[in-house]
Amino acid sequence: MEMDVVVVGGGVAGIAAATEAARGGADVLLVDENRALGGALAPLGDVAVGPDATAASRLRETMAAETRAAGVTVLGESLLWGIFDGRQACVLTPGENLDLVPSALVLATGAADRPLPFPGWEIPTVMTAQDMLRMVSADAAPGRHVLIASAGGWGVEAALALRAAGIGIAAFLESGALEGGARDTLRAAGIPVHENAVLSAAHGTEYVQGARFHGGGVSRDIKVDAIALAFGAAPLAELFWIAGCEMAWNAAAGGHVPVRNDDLETSVPGIYAAGAAGGLCGLSTAIAEGRVAGAAAAVRAGKGDRGSVGARRAEANAAREREAPAIARALGALWALETDLVGSVLSSSDAPLCRCEKVSGARVRAVIEGGAQTASEVKRITRAGMGECQGRNCRPLLSRAVALLTKSDVALAAPITFRPPVRPVPLEALLRGKS
Repeated sequence: MEMDVVVVGGGVAGIAAATEAARGGADVLLVDENRALGGALAPLGDVAVGPDATAASRLRETMAAETRAAGVTVLGESLLWGIFDGRQACVLTPGENLDLVPSALVLATGAADRPLPFPGWEIPTVMTAQDMLRMVSADAAPGRHVLIASAGGWGVEAALALRAAGIGIAAFLESGALEGGARDTLRAAGIPVHENAVLSAAHGTEYVQGARFHGGGVSRDIKVDAIALAFGAAPLAELFWIAGCEMAWNAAAGGHVPVRNDDLETSVPGIYAAGAAGGLCGLSTAIAEGRVAGAAAAVRAGKGDRGSVGARRAEANAAREREAPAIARALGALWALETDLVGSVLSSSDAPLCRCEKVSGARVRAVIEGGAQTASEVKRITRAGMGECQGRNCRPLLSRAVALLTKSDVALAAPITFRPPVRPVPLEALLRGKS
């Protein structure tokens, strides 16, 4: 099925891209896994976000209304699971399978929270802050006395959203010092704050029954029934790898990201990267990048105005200049904590580095010391990275482990490979409509 523009991802970057392309005269299809648009904003409720401190719910509703008013076709609860032969996009919907060949494909898949390992992180009610927010918004709260472990201030918005939803926050742990009034905001919401404090262990079997954290040379035990991890995030870049885009390590962008030109086009002609998928960024930058990619995609489809691309690019550059320093500081905290926690788990006898396949840090260490030089070799020998999450959680951890034990730069540690589908899908669904 040929069409002008397909946008993947219903967060702010994707919504902005779809709206901009449609306003430029392109026929636009927006594909998102969720039922409602909004991405990471959706579960935040009325928490203030962005430089204007706009309620997340209001911003989401306004942007969603704009994209529909522009004539964008929205395909919710649908998964773009693979990209082949340039821009052939395979989409699984609730009712059918679609093979789309757009003139331009904008990938605005966002970012995912980065869990880091520690003893007990495999217990069921230990999860990322994003996952906990989704559960709470679906009236399926995993616990009522929650500990939030944060780095670089990454967990502040999640903590406020959970508290507003009626979840008790037993402790907010920040690995360093909070900045910009975040400490006072959390305490005003009734959230106990512990700075320069790091989660060291979780206890329990079927669910978390307690945790231990340390800071200032003192360890403390606390009774909680769930733990939300908000150490940082990584771009959801699987589709770029699968599409064959040139990728490069960029610590200031959150890891491996697609190489882009000024129009945010990747090395594969007609595939654009917008928002956090192309490198972690602030809210205003994500929206501005969406507009750049949307305008450029419309022009590639033979619609739109080339002059609008330049104007949108200037807006994105200004937003990036404002927001990049804060992102860099947050990522600095993530990288430091990742190095410490992965190093600790590698020395542990039973703490897992891959929790899906229950592969311990000690097992990974033994394999690397036995001669494995890459994360892919470790995967083949131990099955780490072959679990249900498809390596989404442990892929960067394995790269870090290889770098630490081989005394090499993590930027040079090739990640384990990406293969379609990007999410587990039923075989019967893929075969639907096949004879």
